[in-house]
Amino acid sequence: EDRPMFELDAERGLARILEPAAESAGRLREVELDGVHGGECTQEELFNSCARSIVEDVVRGQSGLIICFGQSFSGKKHAAFGSSPWLQGLDGDRLHRDPAG
Repeated sequence: EDRPMFELDAERGLARILEPAAESAGRLREVELDGVHGGECTQEELFNSCARSIVEDVVRGQSGLIICFGQSFSGKKHAAFGSSPWLQGLDGDRLHRDPAG
C-alpha cells in the first residue's frame, strides 16, 4: 500500500505523519496544530489568524514565538517575509549579526 508520508486535516487542525523509521514503520502519528494554511492563503490572512495576537503581546513586553513548519521550499520564508526586497533574507542570523561588521 502506497500511503502519503504527511497529510493535513485543516478543518480539524491535525497533521497525520507516517513514521518512516524501521522500528516504527507504518505507525501513524497525529499532531494537533493551532492552524493549517495552504498555498491559497494570503499573507494578511496568515498574519491575522496566527501572528497578530502574538505580535501584540510582544509589543506589550511578553515573549512570543511563531514557527513556520513544512517541507523544504514549500514557502515558509515567503509566508513570513513576503516578496519585499528589504525583507529578503531576514532571518535569525541577520537579526543577531553585529551591524558594525
